[in-house]
Amino acid sequence: MVCKDWSMPASRAYFKDVTINNYNTETLKALVDQGQYFKHCHWTEKVIIIQESSNSYYNRKPEVEFTKEEFLTLIKYFPNLKKIEIHTNRSESNYTKYLLDIDSDHYLTRLESIILRNDSFYADPFSLYYAVYYKFRGSLARISLEHERESVLTSKYGGVLNYLDQFKKLTYLTYYNNIDHYIPIREIQVACPRLASIELISSYSPPLSQVDNTIFDQSSNLKELSLSFPNISTSYIKNISKYLPESIKKLVITTTEIDLYDWIDQVGINTVLQIAERMSTLPEASLQCIPDKQYETKHENIGESNMTIFFKVLNAFKGDKKVPCTASFSDFRSVHNYMRFNGKNINIKYGLNYSDLYGDGGEEFSVPDRTNSIIGPEVITHLSFYICTIDPELTIKLLKYSLINCPHLQHVEFKGMNSPRHEFVLSSNIDYFRKGEETYDLATTSKENLKTIKLKNFIPSEEFIDLLTYHLPDLQIFTCGGGLGGLFDDNEVPQDRIVDLTRFKSLKTVYFDTQLVSIGSKLIKFEYVDGEEKFYKLKDKKDTSFGSISLEDIKIIQTSPVSTVVFKCERIERFALYNSREFNFFEIFRGIPQKKRSPEADDMKYMNI
Repeated sequence: MVCKDWSMPASRAYFKDVTINNYNTETLKALVDQGQYFKHCHWTEKVIIIQESSNSYYNRKPEVEFTKEEFLTLIKYFPNLKKIEIHTNRSESNYTKYLLDIDSDHYLTRLESIILRNDSFYADPFSLYYAVYYKFRGSLARISLEHERESVLTSKYGGVLNYLDQFKKLTYLTYYNNIDHYIPIREIQVACPRLASIELISSYSPPLSQVDNTIFDQSSNLKELSLSFPNISTSYIKNISKYLPESIKKLVITTTEIDLYDWIDQVGINTVLQIAERMSTLPEASLQCIPDKQYETKHENIGESNMTIFFKVLNAFKGDKKVPCTASFSDFRSVHNYMRFNGKNINIKYGLNYSDLYGDGGEEFSVPDRTNSIIGPEVITHLSFYICTIDPELTIKLLKYSLINCPHLQHVEFKGMNSPRHEFVLSSNIDYFRKGEETYDLATTSKENLKTIKLKNFIPSEEFIDLLTYHLPDLQIFTCGGGLGGLFDDNEVPQDRIVDLTRFKSLKTVYFDTQLVSIGSKLIKFEYVDGEEKFYKLKDKKDTSFGSISLEDIKIIQTSPVSTVVFKCERIERFALYNSREFNFFEIFRGIPQKKRSPEADDMKYMNI
């Protein structure tokens, strides 16, 4: 309110969305009859009511609820409201009933969307919700229907289509079909000619019989179509490919009870390639097979591997687009596979199985047969591995796969979900996760893009370092971290580890977590390229501070074997030793120890993955 010219736009922006929660409900209850406190509410377009009692044993505050009179009075202060969201533990049913008592001829006349959380312990919530939708049918643009066998939609309103016909401004429809009854897309379009988006989620697959060109109403202005079925037949997919309206800008097809390879065996690879090619012409598209993770595939790898088949479909889905490709490879849900295009980049999820991880010979990671798939992992610019298989060798195996097969990487990460929980991240900058993905020239190489590496829960082997120096000699930041709280065995046998950083000529910053060395007396040794050696002693767990020590003193006080980590390096600009468990921190600047200090916020981005 300092500047008069800013007053109106500031108020308009600040009050556009209003949240009513546990912290302000009591205040609002006290002020609800005093209209001067609500003078800016005419700017409000969205109200979110979040009133949930705490689940904490020590803080079980009861949910504060508006009375009917308070709720109706409050809502009337928002003449231009377009969206209401109600998320409560106890009050949602009451608030929904109160909405039925609003004079809809004078209040909430611009309401476009009502989002209500479904709490099954309320009596017949669907009838209540549908009644509220129906009350505001003259203005609602977005609704979500769930069609149950005993649903109000099969009785009171004479069926889904007659019910939908009453919503003259409806543009976004989500329809959950939980009964064995199929409603064609065309009939929904005819009932709601203004629909711009239809999302059909069904527990039953569409009929197997031949569909014709009446599958869609070609005269409509439908822009988004999302179809989720347990399975989809050959004829249905072919007709979508052939008769999809030109108005469609986004198409999502999902199977929920069959995986990609069984589906291809069932409908034929050419059918899937046909729909993938049609999707390649759209501004946005998604093709996904996400059955339950307990699903057991019947497909046998005879002839082509899964990865070859996947990239063959991806080639058709991609078309001639030259865009970044973000990929996630995971064995957590090996039957989940999808490919999505959001208008800017392609995102893929590839489910790994044993043959992918170990190949036919039990050694090499799978690669597609390029004579059949046309494209391969070289299209990937951002790659993530999420691995449940307990095998430390996969850490370096998948790094090697990434650097050899993906020449234009801008980011790569590996996360071991089980012991020993190895993790690494290679990226362009240390702030990757805070800044998000950056878009680069797709012609640039991994060597040009990747300047930072973070490791977690392991010290790199000589083979690991060799691989990095060969492919990424221009690394600038190298961090080696442990898990907060300590994940390492106190009884680990002492052993020396050598980390040779001499070949990284552009290296400027190194962080090393001393938890990676076994608990007990520890030594960090620096072997500088000019021949000088320096030792730093790490004391026991009661005193984890660091201190410089001479070789003569080591020989005098050392009575048992210790773990020594040897860094071979230049006098790097910034070398930090720290203990993430105790937050002790010791910094060496160009070979010179610095005054002890506590880690700062800037240090955290180096210390944590």
